[in-house]
Order: sequence, then C-alpha cells, then structure tokens
Amino acid sequence: MDAADSRLLMGPEPSVLVSVFQALADPGSLTVLLITLFGFVLPMVWIYPPVAPRPSDFLNETHSKLGFEDAKTDERAARLASATKKDDTGAPRIDSLWVYPVKSCPGIQISRSRVLATGVEFDRLFAFTQLSSPFPARAGTEIVKKAAKTDDDDDDTWDAINRRQFPMLSTLQVELWRPDLAKVRHAQARMRADDRAERTASMSELYVVVRYPWQAIGWAGRWDWFAAKLARGWRAVPEEEVVLPLSLPDVKDKKVTVKYGHVRIDDAKIRALDLSAELPRSLQLYLGVSNKLGLFRYEADRKVRLLNRSSIPPAKTSAEDDDELLVSNGPRANIIVDGIDEYDEQSWKHISFKPSSASNSLLDEAVFDVDTSKSEKRKTNKGASSDDTPDIYLAPMFEHFDKPELMEQTLETGMSVQVLQ
Repeated sequence: MDAADSRLLMGPEPSVLVSVFQALADPGSLTVLLITLFGFVLPMVWIYPPVAPRPSDFLNETHSKLGFEDAKTDERAARLASATKKDDTGAPRIDSLWVYPVKSCPGIQISRSRVLATGVEFDRLFAFTQLSSPFPARAGTEIVKKAAKTDDDDDDTWDAINRRQFPMLSTLQVELWRPDLAKVRHAQARMRADDRAERTASMSELYVVVRYPWQAIGWAGRWDWFAAKLARGWRAVPEEEVVLPLSLPDVKDKKVTVKYGHVRIDDAKIRALDLSAELPRSLQLYLGVSNKLGLFRYEADRKVRLLNRSSIPPAKTSAEDDDELLVSNGPRANIIVDGIDEYDEQSWKHISFKPSSASNSLLDEAVFDVDTSKSEKRKTNKGASSDDTPDIYLAPMFEHFDKPELMEQTLETGMSVQVLQ
C-alpha cells in the first residue's frame, strides 16, 4: 500500500481553522495565547499604534509649543502670578498677553511678548480669504475688479474673511511651534550625517499649525474615528492639520515656486504670498465658505490692541474670569489689563508698562502712544451692544528710530500700567 492509499483510508486532513479550534480547546494553549495577547501585543499596539502620525507629532520631536501648554511657560507664568499676587495692591497691571498668528482665529496666551515696529511678534501673519466673484458667499459683498497681472501674481483678488461672516473660524485650533534646543540636540544625535544636513533648516524653523475636527464619509471615516481613539485616547476625535512655516521663501531659489496675489484686508489692498495650495478641500467645507478658500501670508503694520476688563460690555461679563473665552468671543486684544476704571482708557494719550517690584524682572520700561480715533467714537456709546469692541490701539515708542535692530520692546504678564498723559 502506497502513501496515497494510506491518506485515502485515513480521510481528509483537518483544516487550519479546525486545528486552531482544537488548540484553543486545550486550557494550557488558551492560557498561553491570552498571556501573549494581553501581555505583549496589546501594550505594543497601545504604545506604538499602527496609525499614521500627524504632522505635529513630527514637530514634537524637535519643537515645543509656544503658550501656556508648554511646561516651561507654565512654570514661569506661575512664578509671575505668585509675584503679582504678593504685590496685589489694586494697581493697574497686565493681566494676560495674547498673539493671533492667523487673523480672525483663536489666539495663544503667552507670558512674555516682543513688540516690534510692525506690532506684536507672531501676530496676524496669515489670513484666510475667499475669492471675490460676481456670486459672493455673503449678500452685500462688493464685486472687486481683477487687478493687473504681473509675472508672479495671480490676477484674482481675494477678500479676507472674519468670524462674523464665518463663525467656524473661532473653533479652529491654532498652535505656534518653536525650536527646542534640547530636543534638536537629541534628534541630531540620532541622525545620520546626511539626514542632519537636510533637516537642519526645518529644525530651526518656526511653524504655525491649524487644526480642526473632520471625519470622512463611509469606512474611511470609521477608520479615522478608530485611529484617533487608538492614537490619542478615548476622547480624541478625527482631525486634520495644516502646517505653515513662518519664514518667507527665498525668491532667488529657482527650485522654489512662489506665487503672490492681491488681498483686501481691513479696507486695504495688499500684495501677499499665496499659500492656498496648502489647504485641503475639507477645510472649506468645515468653515462653510462657498467661494474658493485661500490662505495668504502677508506683511503689514499691526497696531497693538489693548482691552480693559472693566470696559467689557455686560453681555460678555460671563467670560470675565476666563481670558480664553473673552478673546474668543470678544475683540482680539493683545494686552488685557486689570485694575482700571470703566472706559478710563479712552482718555489716554501715552502709557507705559513697568515690571512689578515683586517680579525681580530686568525688563526696561515700554512706552506707547494711544490711538484715540476709535475710542472717541465709543466714548459716546457706553450703552453699546455686545458686538462693540472696547479695545484701543497702541503704537510703540522707540528711542532709536534710525536703528531698526534696536526697535524692540518686551512686555510681561504682571507689569504695572502707568498713564503718562
């Protein structure tokens, strides 16, 4: 009897699935399988989830977020708050500082900010826009004629959008990432020499990250939901990110494609760098913009905005103890001061900020001129609606206007406010 006849007499071989069920029926094999699953596989999946990382996950290897989420900033802010509390005599002081990298979007609270001749550093560098057309997204939008086309300019004109037109702008998450020297050194030590040379520029760059919740339709959306829970916890939701470098491209580099366009921002038409190609289609749907959505990096003088907490309209007093809610629902102020009588700031001409005596800060006095053109208008409108913005505009004063490198002032939370005139 040959081997074929033997197999015929024994019957068909059991399938792999039957073999697995037979093995699981054995208590010892089942115990080993469960120990392997719960002791090795699941922890590995939890620590190293099999999902694609977000762009900000790569930034976290060499950068740190600017703001109170940064541990070092939290520690410094705690010291400043403690020093201010010890010296709390009811004198006017800076309560909080804010920057808004993207116009009409949520800001970032910081403990210290630099004021340059063009305004607060990192403030209002980008603007979301919509293409001007005969069919505007909002009734009453003026039709803008196309501008003359140049070699590297788009012949279309764009209008900057704001949160009153599209309220979903207030729900975007905006982060500012700056290089962290300790992280950069650690990352360079693990890189090869050729990789280190290629990534040196990106590791020393500052980035703005715009994040918003978005889930695709169908099975792709279900996988996004599961991947978000697996990677960032049970409360996480699917999100999209847009990463924007702060530095302007080198126009002399022939490998870099640079495109400019004309943007109307605050009744002024300016030429700005067009970054619309960086925007995903989902962002336009999320914001509810019917015209083509654009994004521009622009350079313009930005006045410093100051807000007196005592002058907040009654409809906004519910956010009195939460500066983040205040700047999200109210005016985009860079400086929020406390300890000043209601609408007293509308009579100012010149003010200065000095370090608190309890802070042991070595910062110099910062002097500003007050722009009263808008505050005079509000002076007769104290019963204003909640849409009024009781902020005033400041212009920094410098000793050396002929030396741009010296035109810089530094503000810090807890600084005292002194009215000069």
